[in-house]
Amino acid sequence: MKTLRSITLCLLLCLPLISQARESEYAEAMTDRVLQLESATKEKLQALAVDFARFSTLQGSDWLAPYYAAYCKVILALKDPSEADILTEEAMKYITQAESANGAPSELACLKSLVATARMLVDPQSRWEHDGAESQKQQEIALETNPQNPRAHLLKAQTLAYTPEAFGGGKDKALLFVQKALALYQAESPSPAYAPQWGHRQAVELEAYCSK
Repeated sequence: MKTLRSITLCLLLCLPLISQARESEYAEAMTDRVLQLESATKEKLQALAVDFARFSTLQGSDWLAPYYAAYCKVILALKDPSEADILTEEAMKYITQAESANGAPSELACLKSLVATARMLVDPQSRWEHDGAESQKQQEIALETNPQNPRAHLLKAQTLAYTPEAFGGGKDKALLFVQKALALYQAESPSPAYAPQWGHRQAVELEAYCSK
């Protein structure tokens, strides 16, 4: 009887340690994959999407696993409009999963904006009115829900930079948003280490373009 009690007590004491070990392994795996995103090829993005999707099914995973699965899908969609409809549909499933896990509304709105942009680029002439408007709507949601999100300012800047002045865009307007984005990137301290942090390189390049 004493032996059984001792075993039970030992198991109870060990459970928190096991849980902490799993959380540590998850964080390490997520951080490792996120660091690979910036320079990932098409094939690597496909592999990373599989990894993030698998991580999202693990006990103790957070909203960032499906978030990054969606991110990989939407970047692939932007790179290949011929596959964009299928890829963005898959991305939206992961975004919904991230929302169910209480994901950050501003970050998820940024992804939704990218989803709409990818869909629009399949056929800009016929899709601009719906998908272009949806992309801008999601940018506004991202800015409203977290004005300190540099990715929200970057996406707004990108839209303005490539919209003719006659339609409310232009480099001058874009420059204000991209400069704000860069300031926010400079102050950003991702927590956890695998929290959203993409976009800095694109912001630097866009500032150079808008400054010409």
